[in-house]
Amino acid sequence: MSQQKGKKIPDRAEKSGFFTARPAPSRAQGQHEADQDGGGDDTLPLHNSPDPGNLPVTQEFLRACLDEMSDKLLNKIQASVTALGKDIQELGERTAHVENRMGEYEEAHNDLTDHVKALEQKLTSAQLKLSDLEDRSRGHTGIDNAS
Repeated sequence: MSQQKGKKIPDRAEKSGFFTARPAPSRAQGQHEADQDGGGDDTLPLHNSPDPGNLPVTQEFLRACLDEMSDKLLNKIQASVTALGKDIQELGERTAHVENRMGEYEEAHNDLTDHVKALEQKLTSAQLKLSDLEDRSRGHTGIDNAS
């Protein structure tokens, strides 16, 4: 027989209460315990909840449940729409800022383009004058040498 070192194997296993049957909590107790455990909106108790053993579910009860559910949904939708509206407004402000900056860059680009065109015209004019002066100086030298 092999034994594990450092551990004693008991002759009899102690019984734990894990596998013993426990009474199921009633609906009201289970709902109350779920609220204490931090259950979300899905586990909130119904305000006009009839006792499941004594009263039948009536149209008034169902209508009250549906009204309560629609109020919750409406509140959630309104909160989502409000948050979405804020996000859209922030996005609009950022977009407006970017558009203003792009307008400034467009004006600067157009000014630089106009300046470059003016410089190209001056360069072309200066090249023509230089070419003309070179041609004249060659012509005078050729005339003087020929005579």
